Amino acid sequence: MSKKKAVIVHINPSYKFPPVINLYEYVRSHFRESIELFIFTTGENTHTGNNGGENIASYAFRSDATGFLKLLNYIWLNATILIQLFRIRPHVLMYYETISVVPVYLYCLIFRPKLFIHYHELMTDKEYAATGFQSYLRKFERRLYQRAEWISHTNQLRLDYFIKENALPPSLKFRILENFPSSHWANISPKPQPEAMPTRFLYIGALDLKSMYIKEFFSWMMTKPDLSLTIYSQQNSIDIKEYCVSMGIKNVSFKGFIPYNDIPAITSDFQIGLIWYKPENLNFTYNAPNKLFEYYSCGLEVWFPKELEGAYAYMKNETDPRIIPVDFSDKTEMDKNYISFLSPRPFSHLPRYNYESVYEKLIGQWLN
Repeated sequence: MSKKKAVIVHINPSYKFPPVINLYEYVRSHFRESIELFIFTTGENTHTGNNGGENIASYAFRSDATGFLKLLNYIWLNATILIQLFRIRPHVLMYYETISVVPVYLYCLIFRPKLFIHYHELMTDKEYAATGFQSYLRKFERRLYQRAEWISHTNQLRLDYFIKENALPPSLKFRILENFPSSHWANISPKPQPEAMPTRFLYIGALDLKSMYIKEFFSWMMTKPDLSLTIYSQQNSIDIKEYCVSMGIKNVSFKGFIPYNDIPAITSDFQIGLIWYKPENLNFTYNAPNKLFEYYSCGLEVWFPKELEGAYAYMKNETDPRIIPVDFSDKTEMDKNYISFLSPRPFSHLPRYNYESVYEKLIGQWLN
C-alpha cells in the first residue's frame, strides 16, 4: 500500500509550538508505513526528537522586517511553500492560523486535498481588523471553511465563540484539538517529600509584570519565607529580577530556558505548578494553557487564575494532584488554598491528558 502524503503549513516557527512537533513525532512513530508527513514552517529547525526533524522544511522569515521588505519576504515564503505543495501533491493538507492560509488557498484553487484547519489562538473580528493584513487574509480563509473536513480549536469555549462569530452552521467538522503532552510524562511523578520540607512552586514560560499575576504572587511569597519558587524562562527578565531585589524577595530563583522534553525530569523537585495569565482578552479568558496539562501530567498540583474560564473544564479538587482556580490578588484566599494543599487527600493520578488520545482521532480522519 502506498503512503498517503500529508503536509502541515505552519508559518509561525513550529519550534515554539510543542503541539506541532508532538503531532510530527506521533505520526512518524506510529504511522511511518502509511503516512509521509512534511512540515513547512519558519525559524530554526531545532527539532531534537526521535525522528531528527526529517521532512521539516524551515525557511528564513524576517519577522522583524517592516513595510515593503516584509511584504516581499512574505510573498517569497508563500511562493516557495506553494511550489513545494505542487511538487508533493498531498492527500492531506493542514494549516495552522490565518497567517498560513495563502499557499493553501492557492493550492486548493486547483487541487482538492482533504483540508484541515487548526487555531492555536482565538482572535475576534475586532482583533483581526486591528491587524490589517490578517483581516485581508481572513476574507480568503472564510472561503475554505465550507470545503474543510476539519476545523478545530484547543477547547470548547474557543470553538463555540469561533462558530458563533463566523455565523457557521452546526457541523461534525468542528473539533477540539487539545494541547496535551505525551502519555510518557505521566510516568514521572514528584518524589515523596518529607513532611517538614517546605513546599516548592514551579513556573515555566514567558514572563511579563503587566499581563501576569507575578507581583501579586511575589507579594504573597514575602509572607511565606519558608516556601520557594523556581522560574524557568528563556527571557532575560531583568525587570522581574530587579523587582525581586527591590522588594527584598529571597525565595525566588531564576533558572533560564528549559527544553520542552526536559520538563518531566525536573518536576520531581516541586509540588505546585503555577499559571499566571491575566484575562486581558477573550483568548486568555477562554484559555486552558499547555502548562496546565504539562504540570498535571508530571504529578504537580496546578494553580490557575480564577478568571481563566477555559481551565474550569479540567478542574479537579477531590484528589491529588488537584487542578484548582486561585485568586492571586487576594492573600487571604491564597493562604486558604495553601492550607488546603497541605491537607491530606487520596491520590488519583490517571494519565488522562495525553496527545496520543487526541491525535489518534485526527489521524483517523486523515486516513479515512
